[in-house]
Formats: sequence, C-alpha cells, structure tokens
Amino acid sequence: MIVFKLYLKILNKNKTAILVYLTIFIGLTVLLMSTLSKNTTSFSSTKFDVAYVDHDQTKFTSDLKEYLSDYANFKEIDNDALEDAFFYRDIVMIIEIPEGFTDSFNTNQPLKIMTKSVPDSSSSFSLESQMEKYLNLAAIYLNNDLSTDDLNQAIIANLSKSATVELSTKGNVDYEFAQAYYDYLAYMILALVITVMGSIMISFKPVDIVRRNNISAISNKKMNLFLIFANALLGLGFLVVLIIVSIILFPDQMFKTNGLLLMLNSFIFMISVITLSYLLVTLFDSKNVINGIGNIFSLGFSFITGVFIPQIFLDPSILTIARLIPSYWYVAANNRIVTLNHYNLSIMKPIITSYLIQFGFAIIFIILTIIISKKKQKLES
Repeated sequence: MIVFKLYLKILNKNKTAILVYLTIFIGLTVLLMSTLSKNTTSFSSTKFDVAYVDHDQTKFTSDLKEYLSDYANFKEIDNDALEDAFFYRDIVMIIEIPEGFTDSFNTNQPLKIMTKSVPDSSSSFSLESQMEKYLNLAAIYLNNDLSTDDLNQAIIANLSKSATVELSTKGNVDYEFAQAYYDYLAYMILALVITVMGSIMISFKPVDIVRRNNISAISNKKMNLFLIFANALLGLGFLVVLIIVSIILFPDQMFKTNGLLLMLNSFIFMISVITLSYLLVTLFDSKNVINGIGNIFSLGFSFITGVFIPQIFLDPSILTIARLIPSYWYVAANNRIVTLNHYNLSIMKPIITSYLIQFGFAIIFIILTIIISKKKQKLES
C-alpha cells in the first residue's frame, strides 16, 4: 500500500503534464475524425483542361468535341503556344484532329487522332476512353448502315444508358469512422502510455532510492507487482477516457457487438503496451531516452503496422516485419471486427487469434522485465 501511495503522489505531481498529453492526443484524434469524409454511393467526374485542335472542322468532329465537353474543359490556345501550355501544365492533354479525318473515318485506312497527355495521368486515360467509345459506336452505325436522323444524338443516347446499381445497407452498420478512431488509438496509446509511465517510473530509478528500497520491509518482487498494478490502473484510466470519447463520437456503433469487440481489442492492446512500457523503464534510466523511444515506437510502429496506412497498401515484406509488433495484430483484429455480420467460432477465430497473440506479447515483455530487473538488481547490489 505504501508503494501505491507513493505512486499516487508522483502521479499527482505530474498531473498537469498528463492532462496536457491527454488533451493534445484527444484533440488530434477528434481533428482527424472531422477531416474524414464519408463514403458516397455515387460517382462524379472531375473536368480538367484540354486543348482541342481541329484541323478538319466538320460537323462530326464538332459533335465529338461537344460530347467530350462533359468530361473536359477545352481551352482555346494558339498552336504556337500549345507546347508551352502543356509544359507548364496549363493543360494536361492535347487532342489534335487531322485534316480529312471525317472523310477517312469510314474507310479501310482511317486517319488517327493524335493525342498528347501527361504521363500516367488517370484523367487523360478516362477522356481517351470516352473518345474511343464515341468513335467505336459511330463506326458501328456507319459500317452497318443503321438509319438515324442524327448520328450524334443516337450515339449520345446509347452512351448515356447505364445500369442502376443499388447498394443494400439494410441491417448493416457503417463502422468506417469507428475503425479509423480505434486504429488511430494504437498510436495514441503507445505515445501516451510510454511517455507518461516513463516519466512516473523514472522516479524509482535513482541508485540511492533502489538501494533504500532493497533494505525496506517490502521485497523487490512485491514492489514490482505493486508498480505493475498501479501502471495497469493508470492505463485503464486512460483507456476509459478514450472509450468514452468514442462513445460520444459514435453512439450508434459502440454498444453493438462489433463496437464492444473494438473496445475489448483496445483493452488487450493496452495491456501489451503497459508491459512494454515497464520493460523500457527497466532497460533505460533516462527520462529523455524513454520519451524519445516512445516517440519512435509510436510513430514507427504506426506507419508499418497499418495504423496510418491501411495494411492492404503495405508491402508484404513490411508486413512480415510488422507481425513482430503488437500493433499489427491490434489493427488486424479491427479490420476483421468491422466486417462481422455473423458471430460464430469459425468466423471469430482470426480475431481471437489476434487477441491471444497480443496477450502473448504482454507475457514476453513481463518475462523479459523480470529477467533484466534481477540482473540489474545484482549489479547494483
């Protein structure tokens, strides 16, 4: 109990710094959530600037330009200034219609439309695809002598036809924002717990205090158990605050099964981070070193385990390394939790596996802490 009271005194002494850390991290998280935009079920194209050079000047080429105007903004640029405009990206594409194009269109050797676009430009590719659709459909009408009063209107009428797709969301809950919050929580927990616990635990590190504790009535083993318990309560307190924030932000999601599983996953991850923090404090005696390591671990782990960048976009070799870090399994569990619609052992098995692996990391960190602590105790004695 004496150790616990001492821990509370040190905690109270550092309460201002702790509140600042907690406020900053929560503020950053809320800011991140506000910048995320909801997915929509509709698609709208973005127009971009294009130069349309028509040397043929026929109704057919004029109709083609009119059709493409739905996908591009055509800028009037002198021929002499075209290359400069393209170089400075005032336009992203040049479409040049050769003279005699219309007359040759329905022959065995039609003239080709010349295009020049920014390399690897998805917008240019999209416009070229629309142009190909128009010309291919025009060729079908002309080659098969299909009667039509207005070729352009007939082509546009056909191209405007599209299938209507309805996305059924009945009975499903969108956990996109909740997942983003809980994924980002991995960074917050690592940075917050390592920094704050490091600042508190370093107070027990000076040699004089260690030697004084060694001759006290409380054994080193009991003292470590009390400190682990105190750290666990502090970590749990942090987690409760962060979970309350998630409930405020996502009240409709967090009390459903998926939301409760996300909370459970964060609790298990917190245990692994607390034990990791205790290991770092055992290894290093400098507050600045521990704070630096906390920043490196929180940022580094977040980048390679899927916190900041989704795991599906990460290189397989990076993910292989990431498997050695608890954050990877935490994010992997989140990825599966948000997709759950049914709850049985076979479906839940990968999630349970991720939970158990995080517990495994915690056990490994505890064992290493005990071994290193005993060795240091012998050296200091």
